[in-house]
This record gives sequence, C-alpha cells and structure tokens, in this order.
Amino acid sequence: MARSFAQVFQSMDRAEQLEDLYVTSVKTRLDGRIREIIDGTNGEHESIFIAIYDYLLNVWQDEIRWSTKIFNRPNRVTLSIILNGLKIFHSQYKNQFNTELQHQQTSS
Repeated sequence: MARSFAQVFQSMDRAEQLEDLYVTSVKTRLDGRIREIIDGTNGEHESIFIAIYDYLLNVWQDEIRWSTKIFNRPNRVTLSIILNGLKIFHSQYKNQFNTELQHQQTSS
C-alpha cells in the first residue's frame, strides 16, 4: 500500500515532497520519545546518553529497512530522520541541563 502511494507521488514528480512529509511526520514521534527518555532517567546523564544512543540506533535500523522498500532515496530519508532526532535531543537536553545547572548555582 505505502509503495503504491509512493509511486503515485513519483509519477507526479513529487517524490521528494512525499519524503519530506514523511520525515516531518516522524519528527513528532521522535520528539515525544526523546522527551520520555530524558524525563524518565531522573537526570542521570550517562543513562540518558545510553538510552538515546540505543533509541536512535533502533530508529536508524527500522527506518533504513522501511525507507528502502518505499522511497527512491532511502538514505536521504533516514539520515534526515536521524539528524532531526539529534537536533531534538540537543535542544531538549540542553534545556534540561541548563535548568539543572541554574538550580545548582542558586542552591550553592
């Protein structure tokens, strides 16, 4: 089903737009899961990094398999998804880390 949908977009020379739409839709899932990982580790930085690494590795493997079946440029799609995941992680982790640092400085 997904492959035939992708073929329709390809026939209209809109394959890249479908890929971008897919990457954007996955971004929401990444955002929620990364937030859960950061919130669920009680600020233990090593645990956060291990969990994020494991999560993004699994995302990479799942997305490259699926994207290879659906899209003409599966590497572009998968890399975009992983880069979005890293950007989301950086933003959320930086915010939490800065909040913790400010909290420690005011407590001292």
